[in-house]
Amino acid sequence: MAKFFNIAGHCVPGEHYMLDPMRGTGDDLMRLIDGKQYFLIHAARQSGKTTLLKELTRRLNKQGNYYALYSWRGFNTFCMLSRASFRALLSNIKPETNTS
Repeated sequence: MAKFFNIAGHCVPGEHYMLDPMRGTGDDLMRLIDGKQYFLIHAARQSGKTTLLKELTRRLNKQGNYYALYSWRGFNTFCMLSRASFRALLSNIKPETNTS
């Protein structure tokens, strides 16, 4: 399928024409994450919030320093999993190792 300009929903690299969603914010977000700080993504509708968070999740997982999980419904989504499914999900998360 040929690329096209997406006007609804999140953009998918390779499927849609798009700018890098991390442009201008990537380094700042990584500094906040590395510093274990909170941050808020606030913008108008259809401005790329979901695309940004999905790309941030992909990059964090690719780096291997963090295990990032994206869910637009929030943590309540995981509360609806069966106990066995939830334990399986948690068993795949690497524990933090303190080297200090």
